[in-house]
Amino acid sequence: SAGPNVRLQAELNTVDGRSLARVDAEGPGDLLMELVDTLCIRLLRDVWRSREPIPNLRVSALSTGSIPAARHYLRGEYLFWRSHFD
Repeated sequence: SAGPNVRLQAELNTVDGRSLARVDAEGPGDLLMELVDTLCIRLLRDVWRSREPIPNLRVSALSTGSIPAARHYLRGEYLFWRSHFD
């Protein structure tokens, strides 16, 4: 029988279709955002550990150069989607 857990899977591929990383995360459905964070961290960790060349990051494509600002924004998004308003 199906339980209250969800399982997320992600795969990052090169433009020619080769897999760079494949990860999964499983846990309670009410912790979906935390599972997405776990999935992203695992994906990044696998990419950084791979022997494949890491793609160039265009810093100019980011909307902010401030890590604290990005964290606050993502925290606000998280609270918004969980309907936690001040």
